Amino acid sequence: MAAGRPARVAVDVFDAEPLTDTADPLITHPNVIATPHIGFVTEDELDAQFSEIYDQITAYAEGAPIHMINPEVWEPR
Repeated sequence: MAAGRPARVAVDVFDAEPLTDTADPLITHPNVIATPHIGFVTEDELDAQFSEIYDQITAYAEGAPIHMINPEVWEPR
């Protein structure tokens, strides 16, 4: 990259995540665009994902969680 090839690179998946080394060239190089893994998503998909997340939070707050991975550990208040 220092030689100018490739001229630019965009990366959204890394060997180790999250990137925490502030000296890592994938974060600091001027020709690199580093985004979180959700660097691109359609508006419809984003709406669907957050709608489901909201439904799960609401259900939990109401004391009736949904989509639980390990329901056997749930102890209602």
